[in-house]
Amino acid sequence: MNALEKYYEENLYPLQDGVLNIVKKSRTPFFLTGGAALSRYYVGHRYFDDLDLFVVDDSNYSDHVNVVLKLLVESKDNAGFRDTRR
Repeated sequence: MNALEKYYEENLYPLQDGVLNIVKKSRTPFFLTGGAALSRYYVGHRYFDDLDLFVVDDSNYSDHVNVVLKLLVESKDNAGFRDTRR
């Protein structure tokens, strides 16, 4: 395993998994799509930094975002997250 693979496997992917678990716990209609979904769960062809989370045409989108943000902030100490909002 080279240094880049090690970074993804030991640092970024656990962080992404933590975020995805929080989104799942939020019981909001967000779903993972895009390159990260393909790479992490289907093809495994390359590494991705971002998580593409979407909601389809939902008038409560802002409420869903706030639910997830609140859970992320509440979990930051246990999950190694930092709140960088100003």
